[in-house]
Amino acid sequence: MQTVAKKMAAQSGTVTLINSAFLQEVKEAAPDPTPLIRALHEYGGCGGEDQQAALAFVDGLGELRDTLRGIFELEETYGYVTAQNCDYRAGEPRADRARMQHRELYLMLHETLEQVEECQYRGTLSQHLPEYCQALSNFEVRLREHEALEEELIERGLGGSVA
Repeated sequence: MQTVAKKMAAQSGTVTLINSAFLQEVKEAAPDPTPLIRALHEYGGCGGEDQQAALAFVDGLGELRDTLRGIFELEETYGYVTAQNCDYRAGEPRADRARMQHRELYLMLHETLEQVEECQYRGTLSQHLPEYCQALSNFEVRLREHEALEEELIERGLGGSVA
């Protein structure tokens, strides 16, 4: 994925810079998705035997997608700056990667939600709920990795020492 970001930047003549102070501010003000993810694991853990929990899983997944869409939009609006290549300041290739991860994470969650809603419509959600709980776990791992990358970019931008 980093190669794609580099090619896109090279073709367009732009680089992605981090506005560390604004990105940090957005992160501090944004709602924490962790409690919602925890609740989704609980709903999914009930399996299909608890119809209300299965419905709450579907609704919660939609809420998580919408919440993250809002957070990602704010981060990209205020925390990332696209600039023309310039000699005095090199871009941070990991900033391009972090920005691309927003799209990847959103699409990952959106596709899972569409599959869950289709299963709900077909009446097969109870059979497939363990698969969707695993997909949620995979998503959570990727989200944590993304957040760690952004925290590192913020610290580096604010003058912190990151090894």
